Amino acid sequence: MSEQGLYFKMVDLFGNNQRLSAFYEFGVNEAGSEGSDESWSGFFYNSALTNNTGLHKCYVIGSEDNSSIDAESNIYYITGSSSNLTGGYKIDLETLNANNISAIIDFEFAGDVTGGVLLGCLHTGFESDGFSTDPVDLAYSSGFNIGVTDRGHLFCQTLNQKGASIKVIHDIELSKRNILGVSVYGSSIMVSNYDYMNDLVKVSEVFTESDFISNSGGDLFLGKTETFYIDDPVFSGHINNFSLFSGFIDPQVLKELGEGILGDYSYTAASSQTEYYVTSFSETISYKTGVTGYEYEIVTEKPVT
Repeated sequence: MSEQGLYFKMVDLFGNNQRLSAFYEFGVNEAGSEGSDESWSGFFYNSALTNNTGLHKCYVIGSEDNSSIDAESNIYYITGSSSNLTGGYKIDLETLNANNISAIIDFEFAGDVTGGVLLGCLHTGFESDGFSTDPVDLAYSSGFNIGVTDRGHLFCQTLNQKGASIKVIHDIELSKRNILGVSVYGSSIMVSNYDYMNDLVKVSEVFTESDFISNSGGDLFLGKTETFYIDDPVFSGHINNFSLFSGFIDPQVLKELGEGILGDYSYTAASSQTEYYVTSFSETISYKTGVTGYEYEIVTEKPVT
């Protein structure tokens, strides 16, 4: 499975899986429902190989119903077998902040390209300055949106003191299926596109003010967002999997992590050899290979008779 490939890449590169906050392989992840009385929502469980499986459930927007069974069943009516992003998914950031995270998005277009949000956590509003005798409402913002235009170009939407800003990324060419990396730290949002066939990485960086990106304990949306310049910014394609990491990860390192997702961890058992020792036991050693290279393990041991 892809989650195993990603896990072993994490261990290989970082020594552990502590930075892997969430992973969903849509169409494979186990689904469930949550709620009480007559208000229930369907969700996908986080991967069992993340650092805290109790966090970051992935709720399916539109699955809400008056019973647990109906809410869970609604997931498949909405997403279908191809994990259609229509409707969108919502992930609680919980312990994470939007200005210090990284992500890998594996998605593909379904038919004609239509614009929409891939990854969204932008929220805007007004709050009183609270200091003057005649308080005024000041605009505030948190998070950002990354998506695709109707012309098939990536964009990044932010807000700062000068107002709303949408940067269209013309130098990244998208294909039918795309692997994107997102690396955010402080005032920098780096969007990367990975061409594994030709071993290429294209990176575009968007700058804004760190305070306007900060979004601690909010929600992260896939295929949707809370704030956009059109009423229904739902992406019409499919999502294969989504990875969420704590902290900034360099785009080149994200590319290596993506190799684990695409390659799937697997092993091939080589020929086994049994040897007898004076210590009165035998051991069978099986060698296995996979995305992490190779290692050996003792499969069985038994006394000599």
